Amino acid sequence: MENLAGKVVNIRFRMKGPRALYGQNVGDFPKHHFTYLVSEVLPENQALQVRFSGLDESVRGVWRRRENSDLFSLEFVQKGQYEFRQNGVCYNCGPGDLFLVQIGGDSCMRTISEYSLKKTISIAGTSLVSILNSLNLAQVDVIRNVPEHVNGIFDRIFLLMEERPENYLHELSIQSFRLLLELSERSDTRGCPELLNRMIRYIGEQFDRGMTIDQLSRKFGVSSGTVFRLFREYLGTSPMDYVIHLRMKHARCLLLEQQSSIKSIADRVGYRNQLYFSSEFRRIYGMSPRDFRKKNTSY
Repeated sequence: MENLAGKVVNIRFRMKGPRALYGQNVGDFPKHHFTYLVSEVLPENQALQVRFSGLDESVRGVWRRRENSDLFSLEFVQKGQYEFRQNGVCYNCGPGDLFLVQIGGDSCMRTISEYSLKKTISIAGTSLVSILNSLNLAQVDVIRNVPEHVNGIFDRIFLLMEERPENYLHELSIQSFRLLLELSERSDTRGCPELLNRMIRYIGEQFDRGMTIDQLSRKFGVSSGTVFRLFREYLGTSPMDYVIHLRMKHARCLLLEQQSSIKSIADRVGYRNQLYFSSEFRRIYGMSPRDFRKKNTSY
């Protein structure tokens, strides 16, 4: 890739307040193939929305450093290698890894291979911070070995941004939440034993059905005490609380689909009694499903 190298140019942008962006370009790189949101409603004034998305090409020597970042972005590595540093912690990221540029953080990304390619999505919105906190993503820097199907969500968002079909803002909001939910579930299982990961994958496929500790222990050939211990030790919760929170995470996503009734959503996440579903939702999120929908689909 020697022909990709070229003149080195240092850049520096001082932004509003204490924020700043520094970097180094090499020849024509980086090349940002981004599509920006086209809407009368700014992403920052919506509950959850994509600011921009697209492919990002780079070569060795290119770097960007942000101080007190004013954006949140997901950087999904497709080719090559990046060094990513955030708030003093350094990571090497290759294909299948995803790093998160956090709001308010100090971060630096540097290309350390001859050529690198990543998919980028920047998300904004009035509910972004609360969603990141509730999904336990606010303190996450890197997620390793992201499942291949997540690439499909990135591509769906890219297509929506480019083609802008009818109701594309609503669909972008839904796809953004689904992406964060997928990453949250992947992040939750980092460092877990394979047996626990198998249980988690099984629960992810069966969470909308009746499930008990005895069923899990029989399914995986271990005692109920072992099931409890694994969940407590590695996830800090009980198996049934894990199931309930997984159901509620999916319910939040479905509530963004305004055409779905709350009764049908309750049924789709495993609750045959709508009142019980609403009670559990309020217990966890401090508001009813109806109030959540009203707050987050007002655009």
